[in-house]
Amino acid sequence: MLNFENTDLLKDIKWVHAESNEVYTNDIKLDCKVEKIEGIFDSTAIKRLLENLIGNAVKYGDKEKQITISIIDEKEAVVIKVHNYGKPIPEAKAGTDF
Repeated sequence: MLNFENTDLLKDIKWVHAESNEVYTNDIKLDCKVEKIEGIFDSTAIKRLLENLIGNAVKYGDKEKQITISIIDEKEAVVIKVHNYGKPIPEAKAGTDF
């Protein structure tokens, strides 16, 4: 069940970033040009999503290369990207339908 509330999403993203840097040996960089992202979000769901993406980036990526979390505030939407270097998932195995 989702639990939406007015919050600063960037605070939660920074928390996950800090925790990930403590847990993993990979270099994990946070790239965000804003100081706050206020809106109505489910903080727990966003944290889980980001933890999962970072975990997969660590598991399947090149251990010697940086992982980058990019956050783009588009005012009506927030784009969260996690980029790692490694062998891409073959198109046939990638789930593109949501």
